[in-house]
Amino acid sequence: MLMAAFSHVFETDLRAYCSRDPPSFSTETHVFQRIHVLLLAFIMELEMLKEVSEASESTTEEVNQLKTQPSYRSRGEKHSLPDRLEELTRRIRDVFSLLHS
Repeated sequence: MLMAAFSHVFETDLRAYCSRDPPSFSTETHVFQRIHVLLLAFIMELEMLKEVSEASESTTEEVNQLKTQPSYRSRGEKHSLPDRLEELTRRIRDVFSLLHS
């Protein structure tokens, strides 16, 4: 249907501006329909990848804020997540060293 419309527009509107013969189109429309379906699937996949990329970027920004934002309380003081994890790791090592001595 699209090819027939293009041929009509070419003959009625574009022919005067073009010295070439009109393109010949295959009568096997299932090929065009299959390509159309594949292109739509490809476009949808690209949109999904874009959304995943945007979500990943947003998550990275959120994690970076959590890393630097003092939001964990310990002994009345606020600590950032990396500081708190480092402290807990040190305490666990101390406990293991006491157990192994």
